[in-house]
Amino acid sequence: MQDGEWVHEKWQFPGGELKFGESLEAGLRRELREELGIEVNPPTSPQLVYESIRSYWHGILICFFVEVKQHRELKIKLNEEASEFRWFKLAEIMKLDTLPLVKDMTKDADNVSS
Repeated sequence: MQDGEWVHEKWQFPGGELKFGESLEAGLRRELREELGIEVNPPTSPQLVYESIRSYWHGILICFFVEVKQHRELKIKLNEEASEFRWFKLAEIMKLDTLPLVKDMTKDADNVSS
């Protein structure tokens, strides 16, 4: 998913912040519904966890593997946070202009799923 102007047109994964009192699964489902218009089956346990510290932000990134419910008729409906959505092969992701951690997360996810 490529985000709009506010993150400098870089590719990244869909996601976002939890709302107060929201479970990880509920937050994951909400973000995918809001950003892509998709529903997913119950996710696996968190597969990867990263800590990201910037001068303006400190976050814990928790990555899940999910299966889209309507995968045969998948229709992505982007919200205002993204300008484009595409599927990529692993080698293609490594050549993209991405936000920090996207390439590391992709490599790590490939190792976990192998």
